Amino acid sequence: MAKSRRTRTIAVAVAALAAAVSLTACQSGGDDKAAGKAAASATAPAAANDAKTDSASGSASGRVEKKADSTARMSGKSGSAAQEGSGEDQGPVDLACTGDNVEVTAQTLTRPTHYLLLTATNTGDQPCNAYYYPMLRFGEDQSVSAAPMEDTKPQAVVTLQPGESAYAGVALGADGDHGRTADSLAVYFSGADDSEGSTGSAAHPALPGGSAYYDDNAQVTYWQRDKADAIK
Repeated sequence: MAKSRRTRTIAVAVAALAAAVSLTACQSGGDDKAAGKAAASATAPAAANDAKTDSASGSASGRVEKKADSTARMSGKSGSAAQEGSGEDQGPVDLACTGDNVEVTAQTLTRPTHYLLLTATNTGDQPCNAYYYPMLRFGEDQSVSAAPMEDTKPQAVVTLQPGESAYAGVALGADGDHGRTADSLAVYFSGADDSEGSTGSAAHPALPGGSAYYDDNAQVTYWQRDKADAIK
């Protein structure tokens, strides 16, 4: 009887111990799962934040690159845009204005008196340079009919884009020696090197009223960009 009671007591103790062990294992497993979930929860936002940061960084970088590319396209200073821009750059103008690419007209001014104003307009499709001064030959003269006014030399050569004009004034004199009347005028043009004489074809503007009276004191200004500078 006593032995049976001790046996049951041992059995109950063993069962209690087994239950305690099982409970501890369950709690340990639950703690592990909870810890795993907590770690996963903590890792997920960090990963998400990293992804967002990478995405934002990529987007910002993309915007900067697009802006730089747009600027390059607008300015033609970098990348392929620079190459395209350099391809369109014609460089310095070296084509001389001549009777082949400009039209010259002549008009009489009332002030100053005995004065002609020459207007040379670029009628070509390329820019040209109006170098130095027009070399004039009135009528049947065998040499240049007007000396240049050296004090009218501009600081830089006058470049004419298509449609633009340059101006030169002609003081006819008319109070000096050997006065004479001419019914025609030839305008010759200089190249970049004035020591080589005229270049290209001459222009033949009609004289106002069909004629002009001039003498040996006739002078001509250098080509000017502004009309006022040609009236001396």
